[in-house]
Amino acid sequence: MVRNYVTTQLRKSKQEYLKSIVRQSRKQPKKLWTEISKMLGQCGRPTIRLLWTEKGDVAGCCDVARAINTFFIERIEHMAAGIDDEAGQPIQSEQRIMVPQFSFTPVDESTVMDLLRNLDVRKATGCDKIQARALKLTAAAIARPLCCLFNLSLKTSQIPLEWKSANITPVLKHGDETQMENYQPISVLPVVAKVMERIVFN
Repeated sequence: MVRNYVTTQLRKSKQEYLKSIVRQSRKQPKKLWTEISKMLGQCGRPTIRLLWTEKGDVAGCCDVARAINTFFIERIEHMAAGIDDEAGQPIQSEQRIMVPQFSFTPVDESTVMDLLRNLDVRKATGCDKIQARALKLTAAAIARPLCCLFNLSLKTSQIPLEWKSANITPVLKHGDETQMENYQPISVLPVVAKVMERIVFN
């Protein structure tokens, strides 16, 4: 009798809790789905435990990471080779077109300051572990030195290696989760590199 009463009360409490979560997150779909994922035990992306390769099955976190890393590298090298082949083809006389001259305009400190202050603090952190929140809070102090770095990069046509290093996460697109070709790489660059990208885009 007591056990049934306790079970009933627990069920009611859980229902009330779930209703409150839905009410609070009604205008925040992302928060709502995060809470639902937590309740279903689906926090974060699932771990890839097994992959099939031409040399056989691969199991274990480290071996799977190496295998899928090699797969992504080979695919990118293959794509790059195709681009190089096309770039190396001579242009026929009837295909020749006038190519306009192009150059980047130096960025000013106030622009860098605005970009830093408008950073989305929810964005993922890159390999450098520098959070968007830290850059946003220190914008007044770091805008000038970052502005110098950005302009030097534009002037020399070179980007620091650290800004090109990304955390790569394999995300299953569709199909069998043991097939590597069913995964696509999602890369997360350092936040500073994203600021630089925005400057170049503008």
